[in-house]
Amino acid sequence: MFNDLADVLVWVIRVALLGGLAWGAWLCIAHIFFPSRSEKTLEIEHFAAFAVLILLLTTLGSALHAGA
Repeated sequence: MFNDLADVLVWVIRVALLGGLAWGAWLCIAHIFFPSRSEKTLEIEHFAAFAVLILLLTTLGSALHAGA
């Protein structure tokens, strides 16, 4: 049973990382598809994308460090 729980947790982490990376990428390139937004909104979205990417990279790094 513990192995099944561990597998589920690994897949949840993988899906969360992939979703976060996709969301961060969308925030970075969305202004190409929707150029009518204000400059202040773009600044906030770029900061949010940076924060998401940093959180995901630190999560990935800590997961890899724990597995070593």
